[in-house]
Amino acid sequence: MYLMKKLSIFYNSKPSESFITSIVILLSGFFILSSSSLFIGNFDNIYLLYALVTWLWLRLNEEIFNFLLKKKIDKILSFSISWIIPIIIICLLGLFHFKLPIFILAIIALIDLLFFTFFNKKSFFKLNWRNLFCIFISGLTIIFLIAINTDHLAWIDELVYMGRVRQDTLRDAAILNSWIQYSTISHGVHGLLFEPYHSLYVHFLDPFINDTTNVFQVFTIFANIIIPAIVVYGCSKIIINIGSNYIIENWYFFLLFFILTFAELSYIMHQRSFLIATLLFIAIIPLVFNIIKDPKNSHVEVILVCLLVPLIIYARAFHGLFTLGILCYFLLIKKIPYKLIILSSITLSVLFVIFYYGQTQRSQEAILGNGYILEFFLRSQGNILDNFSIPIIIFLLIFLFKKSGLKYKYSNQTNKDLFLYFTFVICLISLFLILKSRGFSDTFYQLVPIYWFTFFFLLTPNFSQTFFNLSKQKKIFKLFNIKPLIIFILFIASISFIQKNFYKIVNYQSYLMETIKDFRVMNNQWSGNDIRSEIFIKDINLTECDKEKFTLVCSLKKKILGSQNFKEQSSKLFLKKMINQATNSAKKLNGNTAVYINPSHKYWEFEKDYGFKGKFSYFFMATAKLPIIFGAHPDNTDINQVSVAHANDGTLKNLDEIGNNIDICVAAKIVEIDNIIIFKEKNLIEILQCE
Repeated sequence: MYLMKKLSIFYNSKPSESFITSIVILLSGFFILSSSSLFIGNFDNIYLLYALVTWLWLRLNEEIFNFLLKKKIDKILSFSISWIIPIIIICLLGLFHFKLPIFILAIIALIDLLFFTFFNKKSFFKLNWRNLFCIFISGLTIIFLIAINTDHLAWIDELVYMGRVRQDTLRDAAILNSWIQYSTISHGVHGLLFEPYHSLYVHFLDPFINDTTNVFQVFTIFANIIIPAIVVYGCSKIIINIGSNYIIENWYFFLLFFILTFAELSYIMHQRSFLIATLLFIAIIPLVFNIIKDPKNSHVEVILVCLLVPLIIYARAFHGLFTLGILCYFLLIKKIPYKLIILSSITLSVLFVIFYYGQTQRSQEAILGNGYILEFFLRSQGNILDNFSIPIIIFLLIFLFKKSGLKYKYSNQTNKDLFLYFTFVICLISLFLILKSRGFSDTFYQLVPIYWFTFFFLLTPNFSQTFFNLSKQKKIFKLFNIKPLIIFILFIASISFIQKNFYKIVNYQSYLMETIKDFRVMNNQWSGNDIRSEIFIKDINLTECDKEKFTLVCSLKKKILGSQNFKEQSSKLFLKKMINQATNSAKKLNGNTAVYINPSHKYWEFEKDYGFKGKFSYFFMATAKLPIIFGAHPDNTDINQVSVAHANDGTLKNLDEIGNNIDICVAAKIVEIDNIIIFKEKNLIEILQCE
C-alpha cells in the first residue's frame, strides 16, 4: 500500500503535450522500421528494444524538467538543463567506451511504461485522439519519405555489400568504427592517421553499439525511431516555452511547418555530425532567448552557453561558429565577472577552431562571397519556399522599419531596443559567415543554424513587440493570426515537401529504383530492360510464399526484388566474401591489421558507378573495422580526409611502386599498422607481418 502511494505520487504529473506528441512520432518511426524489416525478412527485436530505450529517454527529459520546475527554476532554463543532461551523459559514456545495457534499459522502460499507463489511464480518455491520429499519419509520411530516399531502412545491411550505401554513411561508419576499435579519430583511408573532423557524434553513438547491433543498424534506428521523436519533443518544447500566446495556441501548425521546411530533417537523419550539433543547438536556442529577455538575471544561462559553445564547435564547426558569434555579443550586455567567463569560452573556442579545424582543407582558400553569391543565390534552382535569402531579408527589414531605433544610446536601452540590437548583430554574423563560406555545400551548412535560430526567434513576443509596435504594423501582423491563412501556408509547405520527396521515389533513376535493380541483379532476375516498363517481375514462382505467415509481403518481395531470402544471396556477393576473408584472417593476428588492395583488383571497379571517387576507400573500415593502407583514390583529392592520406604518401598505388617488404613495413608503422592483408587477383590473400 505504501509503495503504491509512492508510485502514485511519482506518476501523478500530467504528461505534457510535447511528450504525447513525441511518443506518437516514436510509434510512427517504429512502425516504418518494423515494416521494412518484415519486407526483407523476419521482425528484428532490436527495434523494439531501442524504441523502449527512446521512451525512457523522453521520460527522463520529462521527469528532470518537472523536478526543476518544482524547485521553482525558470521553465526555459529547466528545459535546457533537462534536455542536455542525457546527451552529456551519453557522450561521456562514449568517451570512455562504456556501453549502454540496452536490454536492461528496455526492461526498465517496459516496467515504467506499464506503471505510467496504469496511473494515467483516466487522462488517456481526455486526449484528442483525432489529432493524435493526424500526427501519427504525418509522422509516418515524413519519416518514410526521408528514410527511403536516404538509404536508412532495414535493408541497409544488404545494401552495404552491394556497394549501394551513400558515401557520407560509409564515412561516418568508418570514423565511428575507428573510435570503437582503435580509440582514434580516423577515416581509415591510409592506416590510422588522425584526421580532424566533426567527431563528437562518435562519442554520442558509441554507447549504443554492441555485439548484436552494428553501426549501420544503429544509424537506421536513430534515423527512424530515436531522432524524429527526440527532435519533435525538443522543438515543440521550445515553441511552447518561448512563443507568443497565439503561437502557443497553434503550436502544432508551427511545428509541422518547421519540420517540413527549415528543420532540414533529412540531414539530421542521415548525417551524424549534423545530428549531434542539432541536439546541442536545441538546448542553446531557449537559453539565448532568456539572456536577451532578461540580461541582468540570466547568469546560469550565460554559463551554460559558455560551456556548450566549445562542445557544439567540436560537434560541427558550422553550427559552432554561429553560436560563437552570438557569444561575442554577450560581452556587451553582461557585467565584469561574466565577461571573463564569456571571454574564456570565446578564447578556448577560437583556439580550438584555429588549431583543430585550421588543419583542414576546408578552412583554406575561402573566397569572400563565392559560396553564397555565385553558387547558392545565383544558381539555386529551388522553389518559392527556399529560405537562403532570409538573413538578407531580415537585415533589410531592420533598415526599412527600424533604422531610427538603432540610434538609441546603448546605456539607455529598453528590452525592445536590446532585442533590436541583438537581431541586427545576428544578421551581421550571418552575412559574414555565409559570405565567408567557400562553396555551395559550406554555404548551406552555415545557413542551417541561421534558419533554426531565425525561425524560433520570429515566434517570440520580443519580435512582435519590437517590429510591430505601430498601429499600422499591428494590423498587418494580425493577418498572420488568421488560422485559415496559417493552414494554407502549411498546405503549400506540405505539397512542396511531398512533391520533392515523392519525385525521388517515382523517378526511374532514383535511389529506390537503383536499389530494386541491384536486388534483382543479385538474385539473377534482371533482364536488362528499363525498370520503368516492369516494376513487377513477370512469371515469378510464388509457391514458397504459400508456406509463409505473411503471404502478401512474401509475394511482393518476390515480384519486386526477385527473392524471399536476402541473407543467403548477400553472403555470396563479391564484397561480402572479401569482408569475410579479411575479418577471419585479422582474428588470427596480433596488433593493428590493415588491408591493401592492388589498383588493378576487381574491388576498385565498383568505383566506376559513382561520380564521387574514393567511396570504397572507407569501405573496409566501415564494414570490417579494418583500415585500408595506401588506399586514397588518386582521382579524389578534394575531400579533407582523403587529402590527409595523400599528403602522407597514402595514395593508391602498386606494390612495386611502394618498395619491398621492408619499405612497406616502415610506411605501415608510421600509420600504426602491424599487419597487412594483401588482396591479390581472384581474392587470393597474402599476409605481411611487420615486427
